[in-house]
Amino acid sequence: MNYTLPLRSAWPILWFLAVCMSLSFCAAPAPAQEECFVMGSEENILPRNFNYANRTYTEKNIRCVVHVLHDNQYFPNSNIGLDIIIDAFEQLNVDFEGTNISFELIDVTYTHLGSFSWATSYRNDSGVCFPQYGTQMSQWTNMVKWNTAEYCNVYVAPDFCSSILGFAWVTYYPWSTLDGVWVETEVFGTYGPQLTFRFENETLTHEMGHYCGLHHVFKNNSGTVQGCGLNIGPCEHTGDYVCDTPPTKVSYGCPGVAGYHCPETTYSGVLFQANNHMDYCAEECRDVFTPGQIERMHAMLEYQRPDLFSNETFCFGDFDGDCFVGTSDLLHLLSYFNCDYCTEADLDLDHMVTAADLQLLLSVYGQDCNCDDLFIPTHPIDKPEDIHEIVRKINEHMNKND
Repeated sequence: MNYTLPLRSAWPILWFLAVCMSLSFCAAPAPAQEECFVMGSEENILPRNFNYANRTYTEKNIRCVVHVLHDNQYFPNSNIGLDIIIDAFEQLNVDFEGTNISFELIDVTYTHLGSFSWATSYRNDSGVCFPQYGTQMSQWTNMVKWNTAEYCNVYVAPDFCSSILGFAWVTYYPWSTLDGVWVETEVFGTYGPQLTFRFENETLTHEMGHYCGLHHVFKNNSGTVQGCGLNIGPCEHTGDYVCDTPPTKVSYGCPGVAGYHCPETTYSGVLFQANNHMDYCAEECRDVFTPGQIERMHAMLEYQRPDLFSNETFCFGDFDGDCFVGTSDLLHLLSYFNCDYCTEADLDLDHMVTAADLQLLLSVYGQDCNCDDLFIPTHPIDKPEDIHEIVRKINEHMNKND
């Protein structure tokens, strides 16, 4: 389902690439090495006017494709069988029972590590590792990934950097080739010879929680909570942005299982129990998504990943609904330029319409989505035909604050 975007003019892409070379989002990620790494914005990207409390959410079935990177000679049992993958998704759906969110396994792909020039470095743990080497990751994902707007790509690989067991994108970036859920082979599934020390598939559940929009329960805006019940500010704007997960330090154990965890008591009026899927407590203790977390997952999925569970054709940058990214879409974005919390033209979901959104639109300018059933707006926008007039408008907006 990979495709090349047809462009009717080369200048937007050339302009975009020139700017892109100086921007951080074009670089490969270089995360800190920890058990789980969350890709994307640490901020609450839900707009202020997106009220997700007290809403009724429809059932969401997310279609998933699993991609397995394997090399049994160097990573024994990395070529996991289809039965293990099916079982992992059955357990994933058990963990998400009560959330009204389910996951459907659509397809599985297998890629031998020897297909890549960097295989030796990866095998010897002498350089290439995930997620630090985004370029090498992209070489694999570009071979196998399905449309990231419509499918959740789950990547299973035999080795990650340091002690990382999994990572996922909490923020959806349509231009990213790495979007999805990543799980190390040795913790994927509930049975099989590939498992070494975790046997309840909890890493997949945890990373899927991130993919659906959740942060760690021990997160605050600057890192991790340093105490038990520490007041770090209003729950809607701090921590994990969920009000029924009290601010506590990271848990590594739980009652009956050795390892640190905060005392199970009430903090800031909210009962803490070391049993949340989005904590680091022992996997045999993790069995809960709170009502607030469930609400946030639905809100985040509806806000930034609606095409995962929609039958409508996704066409990034197509504001007017004509299934073509053209002049009217460009003028629509320019009409909101420098506007805060204008979600109508905020492509990168940072609450502002800026040059970054313009660059994203220009990167797909001329895209024809080939929709079967075109939606024609009832109030079409005037479309100037002169490309020089469009360039003039862009320069006017880009330079008006100089």
